Amino acid sequence: MAMLEITQFYFSVIVSQAVWISIDGVLTITLVIAITQLLPAKRLYMSRPTARLLGPHTLASIWGQTAINHAFLFGAIGLLFRQKWFRCHEFDSRDIDTSLWWLLADNFEAEVISIVCLFQFVNAAAVHNFGYLFRRPWMTNYLLVFLYCIYMSIISALALADPNSLGCLYRINCGERSVLQDMHYNGAGVDTYNSPIGHNVMPRRFRWTLWALCATNVVACLAYEKLVVLGPVGRLVKRWWRSHHSDGKSYMKL
Repeated sequence: MAMLEITQFYFSVIVSQAVWISIDGVLTITLVIAITQLLPAKRLYMSRPTARLLGPHTLASIWGQTAINHAFLFGAIGLLFRQKWFRCHEFDSRDIDTSLWWLLADNFEAEVISIVCLFQFVNAAAVHNFGYLFRRPWMTNYLLVFLYCIYMSIISALALADPNSLGCLYRINCGERSVLQDMHYNGAGVDTYNSPIGHNVMPRRFRWTLWALCATNVVACLAYEKLVVLGPVGRLVKRWWRSHHSDGKSYMKL
């Protein structure tokens, strides 16, 4: 959330009200509830989960996911600024009515930030659904798997679809009706669009490129958690640390 706020502040934009409501009122609540539905493993493991809130295991997960998500968000914005169709269409708060703060999402920058961060928020639930050795396999959490597929499908539709009512609700690939009609998009649009160019419809090729970038972000986060933090890389680091920092004594945790 802090990353989203800082990025918005840098560009003087605000993602749409629908995005905020979706994150705070729908995604966070339903996914947190769904994560808790993963049952414990049928057999107790020989050790217990870490109880250290700031231990290396926890910090490696948090720092790694944060770094990956930052990299892909900034990469998406950098990709946007490399597009010829975007140049000279950058958002400038001097050109619009800033008193209409709820319409500061009517630009390409806020649109890209919204799409990338929605993917990242939903994927965070899947990352923390991995139960390691103490819980059952992630796919047995049927509620979370169902919600994850539904939410990812909706966000993908927002990112890839031509102007439509749902996209205009989120101020993604939308614009004024008259402007969209000139672009040969009929039957969609809004009456008031707070942007000098009157729309933020991205070219289809760029939509697919952005979606592919977000999909890669999803895979990278899942792979890092599963293979590095909880997987063979993490176990290798743990064994190395113990071999170089052990005093040769054995301890039992109670």
